[in-house]
Amino acid sequence: MRLNLPVLAGGSVVAVGLAVLVLWKPPPPPEDLARPAVERLRGLLRDQGKMEGRDFVIAPPVVIRHAEDEIIVRLDVQGSSGEILREYDRLRPGRDGWEFDREITQDFQEFVDREQKAICDRLGKRLAQTYHGSVDIPADRVRINSKLTEKPGDAKNPPQLVGRVEVRFRDSGEGLWVEEFRLEKGQWVSEGGTLYDKGPGSR
Repeated sequence: MRLNLPVLAGGSVVAVGLAVLVLWKPPPPPEDLARPAVERLRGLLRDQGKMEGRDFVIAPPVVIRHAEDEIIVRLDVQGSSGEILREYDRLRPGRDGWEFDREITQDFQEFVDREQKAICDRLGKRLAQTYHGSVDIPADRVRINSKLTEKPGDAKNPPQLVGRVEVRFRDSGEGLWVEEFRLEKGQWVSEGGTLYDKGPGSR
């Protein structure tokens, strides 16, 4: 019996190793994950009368986030004159696999349009707290811009697609309010804002 123990132990190790190999599956390539988004974009371009290969080329998709409940993909399209159209799409699980949910750039712009007053109210509150009094800035001296930016991940945090709002305002000088939002379960959530302003007395 003693002579058989190493053989049995070795056999167990091999069996466990084979079981792990059977259970582990490599993740699907980005092209497979992003297929619903790519096919949608391709269809939109063809509906505009454009021909793939002549009028546009879709670059290989980039998966920014792959979670159980969503996939965020970046799609770059090069036009015939060399211009690059960039689109970010969100996919969610459907009955037959992943399906298109929304185009994130448009979704974020619509969110900013709805939330302009709330964003400006937060700016006003921060100015009042900073300078210990109300600050009145006319609407024609306020400019609001929005964009999406990619934040690289690290060992603890995955990469993120962040919506960024920049509010530039002028009275006797120019100030800047920057507020960032993350897309969480399909909803835009503020991560707080930062005020860049020297104050009325320094202008």
